[in-house]
Amino acid sequence: MMDVYSVLKEDHQEAKDLLEELEQTSNKAMDARERLLAELKNALETHMFLEETTFYSALRDSSDTSQLALKAFEEHQIIRKLVRELADDFLTEDIWGAKLKVVKENIENHFAQEEEIIFEMAQNVITDDRAEELGASVATKKAEASASRP
Repeated sequence: MMDVYSVLKEDHQEAKDLLEELEQTSNKAMDARERLLAELKNALETHMFLEETTFYSALRDSSDTSQLALKAFEEHQIIRKLVRELADDFLTEDIWGAKLKVVKENIENHFAQEEEIIFEMAQNVITDDRAEELGASVATKKAEASASRP
């Protein structure tokens, strides 16, 4: 069984891989871009929702990590907006590639901050047993969300 940190890191890697694949697409590869963007959007939405309702929720219970959780939640709002804009833009325009780079940087910086700072601080307020429970909960809910998608 994996703890919440491992489950979330796995999600981070999945999103990074999709961003990498998206970056490799050319302006002519519209179908691939649309498919990868939809996958990225789904993966991020599921990840952020589950992270907010389980992990961040647990962090907000402690005064030591409450502000970190609130800041990370606000970063999620920015990422949602950026990904939405990316999906709304015409996928073949040059500006799209520049926007993708901005989205990628924001997401990667957020992941790095979570993995290097937030996870470490969380270990001081979330017991190992609780981290295992949260990991199981996130993994189960993620599987359910994935199964309910067409």
